[in-house]
Amino acid sequence: MLTLSDATWKQMLAMMATSRPGVERVAYLDGVRTADGTSLGMGIVTTVSVPYAVQSAGHFTVSAEEMSRAGAHLRRHGLVRLAQVHTHPGHDTRHSPTDDQSAYSGKAGAVSIVLPWHAAGGPSPTDGTVHVHDGHGWRQLSQTDAEAFIRVIPATVDTRPAALIAPAGQPGIRSSRGRRRWGPWATIWAHVTRRR
Repeated sequence: MLTLSDATWKQMLAMMATSRPGVERVAYLDGVRTADGTSLGMGIVTTVSVPYAVQSAGHFTVSAEEMSRAGAHLRRHGLVRLAQVHTHPGHDTRHSPTDDQSAYSGKAGAVSIVLPWHAAGGPSPTDGTVHVHDGHGWRQLSQTDAEAFIRVIPATVDTRPAALIAPAGQPGIRSSRGRRRWGPWATIWAHVTRRR
């Protein structure tokens, strides 16, 4: 199972959207492995890596040097590459032969997510096609299997009632509404300091 937060996924989509229009985009999902520690693609995503790629309408290419640069942080932080995400120009999200060859890994368990329409509209990971390498080649997961394999969880959970959440402001600065709670002392202080 590949687990990532909704905030991480949205950040990846935002980073991909900075590419020029009409070209395939690519990003890598990096993190920590789970389970036995050896299965590729099984883990928790902590980091999105966007490599420098030669991009065109029909494919992308990441050189060996740029792949190395996009992975330089892995060893330093004890992370591994868990998956690749790239886009296609239309609705067809099957792997092409070029996709097979240019994937970040050709080992069993490698994960490649292909999103349609260059990820326009903020698709979820399973709005495209999830491919897993079985050791002999890439195979597509069914929609049901993909939804069971990729778990997107909320990055934040706030269960406070809306009435208890104060509007955001600068830390340490009270609004004029805060002065009202102090009753007459707020009025006296406002006059002394000439605040109104």
